[in-house]
Amino acid sequence: MSTAGGAVPNHPAGNYILVFDTVGGVPHQPVEITTFSFPLNALNRLNLDGIYGTDQWRLSRRVTLNLGVRYDYKHSFIPQQIQEASTFVVGKTYAPIDVGKWNLWSPRAAVAWDITGSGKTVAKGTYGKYNNQLPYYTNNFADMYNPVVATTTAYRWHDLNGDNDYQPGEVNLSTAAGSPDFLSITSAANTQPLDDKTFKVPTTHEVTASIERELITNMSGRVLYVYKRFVNQYDITTPINIARPYSVYNIPLTRRDPGPDGVTGTADDGGVVTIYDYDPAYRGAAFTLNARVNRPDSQADVAQTIEVAAQKRLSNRWSLGSSFGATKQHKWIQVGVIENPNQNPFPLDETWNYQFRLNGSYTFPFDILFGGTLTTLSGVKGQRTYVFRAADPLGGPPLRQLSTVTLRLEPFGSQSGPVQNYMDLRVGKTFRVGERRFEASVDAINALNTNVAQSTTYVSGPTYGQIVLIPAPRIVRFGIQYSF
Repeated sequence: MSTAGGAVPNHPAGNYILVFDTVGGVPHQPVEITTFSFPLNALNRLNLDGIYGTDQWRLSRRVTLNLGVRYDYKHSFIPQQIQEASTFVVGKTYAPIDVGKWNLWSPRAAVAWDITGSGKTVAKGTYGKYNNQLPYYTNNFADMYNPVVATTTAYRWHDLNGDNDYQPGEVNLSTAAGSPDFLSITSAANTQPLDDKTFKVPTTHEVTASIERELITNMSGRVLYVYKRFVNQYDITTPINIARPYSVYNIPLTRRDPGPDGVTGTADDGGVVTIYDYDPAYRGAAFTLNARVNRPDSQADVAQTIEVAAQKRLSNRWSLGSSFGATKQHKWIQVGVIENPNQNPFPLDETWNYQFRLNGSYTFPFDILFGGTLTTLSGVKGQRTYVFRAADPLGGPPLRQLSTVTLRLEPFGSQSGPVQNYMDLRVGKTFRVGERRFEASVDAINALNTNVAQSTTYVSGPTYGQIVLIPAPRIVRFGIQYSF
């Protein structure tokens, strides 16, 4: 059983966040306020139980079959909760909530065929169904159904006295339909209860096929194919709003793509794009009903990998192995269901990713061991996006219901980081005293001190191209091991 949640006190500066932006070319203008239902102390619970059985049959001297099945029971629920009163929330006690229960079966099968009967050439095939784990710590599955998890409400903010801080009366806090300042709300009260008979736990289907051959004594080669299909996907962190259907995003607005620098009227400007706002009749909390919805099977993610490998087992004091793999993606960038036409452009990741690995070891005289691993990965792929604000810098009609629209502006993979090379090295010495053994070693992790980009932001604007993640630096580690 897992219990997760969070206790958040009142914030001394206020239970809200103020948003400033550039409006009409003037920076640091007050535009938005997001309020929170602090203080809170939320508890969410998830029971997970599983059992697995397997058996092996030798159908003949050359064919072996392994069959297995796994059963999983998942139960998500919320105990009684108490909400304290505060600036933007009233106090209340909530009864326990049973979020959902699932009984899941996952079959597994594998077959190995000794093709020639000599044990030197083996063909293998496997199938496995794997039920994904429901989130139970960060973003616990029950979070969005818990009435005490933070209610966040966004409004347009009018800083009437120009003090750059919120004062009562500067925002119409009504969430009713047609409210002039209301933008969005996220809360359990605006969440559709989960139907565990229709919501499906995400599942991965995996099929593999390989052939292995002993090339020479102590050396083998392998060709492997892996097919993975990911079904019943949903967005863990961002539910969809089923009360505001796709069809109501019927107000097209044209905007100029400002190019990578995020500024219109410069040499890198792109073409004209269309963004969509929704019908004002669908404003208000009455048209916010968040739900978890599985993506249709027609939008399943698929990954296919082909790998070629050779391995020389340890003999005559040395070993060596190498592999090269290529993976073709067919992955929807929008994790959940597409809700509006702003999410339609360039929706797929259909890139290739490559990886090469080389590892080996050699034992010198006096039991001195040297070994290492080289890993080469293709660069991390990305695509340029831009956040269009409510006001059009070129004077066109503004967004009136949405505050911003984020649009993908090029195919995924148009941007790519550099090739990544990582090397780990080890030197060790073994000392033997009778049946006892003492080993001292030195490891150099990321020996090349590779610092290429592992993540880069491609949002048009001042941070475009900014590297936000690189590998850990070179680490030298000393180790001692005593065996007896």
